[in-house]
Amino acid sequence: MAFIMHFWGSNFVQIFIGNQNPDVVKIAHDYLFISSLFYFFLSQIFIYRNALQGLGRATIPLLASIGELLVRAFAAIYLAVKFGYVGMFFSGPIAWVTASLVLAGGYYTNIHRFIKEAQQNIKIRNRLGKTFSLFYPVPTYFSKWQSIKLQ
Repeated sequence: MAFIMHFWGSNFVQIFIGNQNPDVVKIAHDYLFISSLFYFFLSQIFIYRNALQGLGRATIPLLASIGELLVRAFAAIYLAVKFGYVGMFFSGPIAWVTASLVLAGGYYTNIHRFIKEAQQNIKIRNRLGKTFSLFYPVPTYFSKWQSIKLQ
């Protein structure tokens, strides 16, 4: 995406605002190019946030969203004072990186916890002598689908 924005970003901007003011086109093109360099982190936010919500862990995405908002606001103010409007271009990407790191940490922590719980459950079931079925309920008329003992 950054490649496309680098070469054809001005054309995309001109579709929406016209060709009347070249300074506005240049500023918009710079913003699109800088933000497109960080779309990977934005995609990670979508993946981790939805995965955590699907796992029933909504607190971490909520905290990451609040953190993203606070980092974006602070970065926009601070970077605007230090670097002008170009500094403001980086406020969104900085917020994306921050939220992505928080969500990735929460995701991998929860997945690791789920794996440990599953391993413990399997050990308990094996000690009790219970079997685990790949297909539930187990069809009795197919011998290859019989219950298997977990290791």
